[in-house]
Amino acid sequence: MKRKERYIVRPDEVTVTREGDSAVIQYKEAGIPTTHLKIGPEIAGMSDEAILELFNDTLRAQAQLAAGIQSHVAVEVPAGFAAD
Repeated sequence: MKRKERYIVRPDEVTVTREGDSAVIQYKEAGIPTTHLKIGPEIAGMSDEAILELFNDTLRAQAQLAAGIQSHVAVEVPAGFAAD
């Protein structure tokens, strides 16, 4: 069974808790991995909504990066031939 992917969320779709300098974001939908988002000491002054905005921005940045990566094709060079 393929693991479900994280997606951009609204506050009612997740539970946000704090562990030290990290936010723990747990989807209410089954099968989606929990995220431990390292924020730092500024987490003490952040609301759950601000944490989710940061989390969603992270997901958007990852998607944008992935969209810009072209697929790479591995080429196996037969034994005895020099690679260029």
